[in-house]
Amino acid sequence: MSRDLPPEEFRVLAHELADWMADYLAGVGALPVSPAVRPGDVRRALPAQPPEVAESLEDVLADFRDIIVPGLTHWNHPGF
Repeated sequence: MSRDLPPEEFRVLAHELADWMADYLAGVGALPVSPAVRPGDVRRALPAQPPEVAESLEDVLADFRDIIVPGLTHWNHPGF
């Protein structure tokens, strides 16, 4: 069984990712410049080991949005 992503599915996912990035850039001014997390908070929120079975891009992006982004310093923030 092939694990290759069909081109049309890739296209849909790539468009979703591009939309997320554009929304982030458009709304970065509403985010805090500096994260409200302590060192290690992001790491502790992630699993100790990577998954053995691939997760969907939707799940990966949800973790990115909910765990990683809140721990970022938004250097492109207008108030930086």
